[in-house]
Amino acid sequence: MRSRGVGVRAVVSIALAGAVLSGLTACNFISPQTTLERYDPSDGVSGNLGNLEVRNALLVTTDGTRASLVVSVVNSTDTIRTLEIQYDSGSTRATTTVFAAANSITQIGGGTGSQVVLEDIEAPAGALLPLYFQSGNAEGQELQVPVLDGTLGTYTSLTPSPSPTPTPTPTPTPTIIETPAPTETPVPDDTSGTEGVTTDPDTDDTSVG
Repeated sequence: MRSRGVGVRAVVSIALAGAVLSGLTACNFISPQTTLERYDPSDGVSGNLGNLEVRNALLVTTDGTRASLVVSVVNSTDTIRTLEIQYDSGSTRATTTVFAAANSITQIGGGTGSQVVLEDIEAPAGALLPLYFQSGNAEGQELQVPVLDGTLGTYTSLTPSPSPTPTPTPTPTPTIIETPAPTETPVPDDTSGTEGVTTDPDTDDTSVG
């Protein structure tokens, strides 16, 4: 009797193990493996544009109206490629262009990378700003780029540079032109024309000298 009970328990254990294994296998079919999915290890977002790869794109702002773009552009070709970035600026659609060097990674913003500042936007920290990336004839891609601020020390140095203060134009000093005083016209002498004429008061005769 004891041996029969042990055999039954062994069969039940094998059956349970098979059921658990089947369940785990089914979970693999139902749930995708995270390691097989592409994800961005940092705070930015990425995308592919034909021969160009946009990596870890993000924006850093101080007031929500201006933001510096931080992105790495991978160009695996032998020629320089242009990358156009479009965004809403006020009531217009603005476009900024960057150049990706051949067979290299071009860094925009941060470190020694050139700074690209987006002006007149509505992008407070914590928001997502849609940016449209386009390169040549390749199909463009719109990315929802996260907006950060300088609260974290990592991004303190990445905030946009202050807008340059316009140099005031000096007001020209008006030139004063002096008007010459009018020249007086000489008044004719009443005695002109009577030179050499004498009058004798007694005789009232006039003689010419």
